Amino acid sequence: SVAVAAGDGGGAEQALISEYFGLMRGFLAQQQRVVELLQASPVQEDEPVPAVSATPSAGGGGFIESVVTLDERHIVARCRLSTRQQFLRDHVLSGQVSASDPDLLGLSCVPFMASLEIMAQACAALTGRVDLQLIENVKAADWLALDDGELLVEVRAERIGDAEAHCRASILRDGRIVVSGNFRFAPVDLHAAALAPLSEYREPRCNGAELYQTGMFHGRTFQSLAWLDGWDDSGMDAQLTRLSIDGFFDGQHRPMLLTNPVLLDAVGQLAAFWIAEYAGTDFNCFPSAIERIELYRPCPADEDGMRLLGRQQPLDASGDIAAPRIWHFDCVDASGAPLVRVRGLVNVFFPVPNRFYEVRRDPLGGWLGEPLTELGADAALLWTLPHLADDFCSQSGGIFLRMLAHIYLSAAERSEWARVTPHPRRRREWLLGRAAIKEAVRYWVHAHSRRLLYPSDIEVLHDEHGAPSVDGWWRDAVAPAPQVSLSHDAHGCVAAVAAPHERIGVDVEDLGRIRNPEWLLEALAPPERAALEALSEAQRNDALLRLWCAKEAAAKYCGFGLQGRPEAFQVTFLDAQLQSAIVSSEHGQAQVEIFSSGPSIVAVARAPAVLAEAM
Repeated sequence: SVAVAAGDGGGAEQALISEYFGLMRGFLAQQQRVVELLQASPVQEDEPVPAVSATPSAGGGGFIESVVTLDERHIVARCRLSTRQQFLRDHVLSGQVSASDPDLLGLSCVPFMASLEIMAQACAALTGRVDLQLIENVKAADWLALDDGELLVEVRAERIGDAEAHCRASILRDGRIVVSGNFRFAPVDLHAAALAPLSEYREPRCNGAELYQTGMFHGRTFQSLAWLDGWDDSGMDAQLTRLSIDGFFDGQHRPMLLTNPVLLDAVGQLAAFWIAEYAGTDFNCFPSAIERIELYRPCPADEDGMRLLGRQQPLDASGDIAAPRIWHFDCVDASGAPLVRVRGLVNVFFPVPNRFYEVRRDPLGGWLGEPLTELGADAALLWTLPHLADDFCSQSGGIFLRMLAHIYLSAAERSEWARVTPHPRRRREWLLGRAAIKEAVRYWVHAHSRRLLYPSDIEVLHDEHGAPSVDGWWRDAVAPAPQVSLSHDAHGCVAAVAAPHERIGVDVEDLGRIRNPEWLLEALAPPERAALEALSEAQRNDALLRLWCAKEAAAKYCGFGLQGRPEAFQVTFLDAQLQSAIVSSEHGQAQVEIFSSGPSIVAVARAPAVLAEAM
C-alpha cells in the first residue's frame, strides 16, 4: 500500500509544520555561522559577542536548543530536557513523593517515543523536509532519566548514502549512544498489513478512570487510553482519548511536532495492560527496539473515535512471561483507516517484588518493610526492611534503586546520594538504611497522630559520631521527632524508634558471622573472655555473637558507638538463655534485650528502668 493522503486539515497542519522546521533550519544555519565567526575571529574582552536568539517557539517550542555542526550531510545539535517541561512532569516513574514540596518529583524519564521525535526534528532540520513517513531500526541502549531534574543530550543526524530524504539519527549522553534509528521522508512504500482481530474479548480487571490509578504512572499528558475493549492470549484492543499535544512543553501552547509522542507512548501502555491481565502487576516493562513505524498522517491528534490494537508473540517457546515478546500495533481512526502502524516492537520485561511495585505506585501508602516487634506500652518500635536482591538493584543501570531514591529522599539527601560510591551493594545499603529509618518513623508518627507522612518529608541527619536523627516540617507540628537507631546485616536493615525523651540503640548480626571467634575474643574484657572460654565451642559462638550484639546496641544507645574500644563496654547476662543483659561503660548503663529473628540476632538497648517497665 501507499501513504493515505491527508485531508485539507492534515495538509494545512503539514504546511504549518513545514514552515516551522524551515524557520528552525534557518535558525540553526544562523547559529552555525555565528559559531564559525567566533572560531575564525576570537572575541576580544571588550568586543560584544554576537547575539544568538533562542529556538523559535512557534507555539510551545521544539526540542532542538542549539547547533554544534550543520552542513548538507550532517547535523549535531543539543537538546536540554528539564522537569520544568510539562511532558516530563507527566512522565515520572512513581506517584507523588512529597506533601510539602510540589517541585520534589519522583524520577522523571524521557519517554522512549519522545526520543523518536527529538531525532525526527534533527532530521527535519538537516533535510528541510517534514513529510516523515517511516521510522526503522530503532534501538535503545539505556534510559534517558533526569536524576538531577535536568539533562543535556546531543542529537546527531546524517544522510544515508546519496538519499536526499533518508537519515540515520542518534541521541548521545556523555558521548555514548542511548537511542538510535533511521528516518525516511516521503515518498515511501507503506506495506504493513492490518492486524487480525482478537479471537475473543475477555473483560479487563480495571477500566476507564481506574486505568491510571492502578499501576500506570503517567500524568495527564500521557493518559492516552480511554477504555480497554477486551483482550485474549494474543493481545488487546483499546479506545483512545483525543491524544492532544496541547501544552506538551509548557502546559499551554500547542507545539509543532512531526510525530505524536502521546499516541506512540500508548503502544507501550497497551502492552503493559495486557501483561497485567496475563501475568499480574508485579513488573515493569519498557520498549527497547522497534523494527518499523509507518506514519500515514502527520501527528494525528484531537480526533474522536481513534482505536489502538496490539498483538504479541513470545520470541522463544519457553512460555516465561519474562521472556522478550515482539509486539505489533495498529492505530486507526473512527472509519478504520490507518494512522500509524508499529511492527516488531520488543519489550524488556522486569519482574519486581510486590513491595517495590506498591511503593512505586503509591509512595504514601506503600511500604518496603514491616514492624518486627513493638516493645511495651510506650510504643517503641523495631522495624525490619529485608534487602532487595543484588541483581534487581543493579539491573538496567540501577534504575530501580534510582526510582526508590527519588521516592524516599529529600532534596538535600538526593545531593548526598549522588556522592555515594557507585558500588551497587554500598548504594543499596546506604539507601535502604535510610528507607528503614523513614518507614519506622512514618509508622511511629502515624500511631501517635493518625497522620501518614511521605518518606521524603522525613529527613535523616547524622551527628559527628554518626548517630542518626530525624527532622522535617512535621516535627512538633504533627508529632515530636522520635529517637532512632539503625543497624544492618547481610539480610536487611533494622531500625529502632523510641519516644523523644528515650534513647535507644539497635544492632543486628548475621547468625553465620562468627567464622573466626578468636578475633572477637581478643577484643573483649578479661572477665568476658574468661566466661566465654569456659563454654563449649557451639555455646561459645552463640554467646559471643549475643555478647557482641549487646555491646554494639549499648554503644549506639550511648550515642558514641564503640569507637574502636569494645572492651570499654562490659556485658553481664541476666539469664541463662542470654536474652537479657546489662552493659556498663563510662557513659553509664543500658539494659539490652537479645532475640533471634530469622537468620539474624537482634539486640535492643534502652535505659534499664524503661525496659523494666515495658516487660
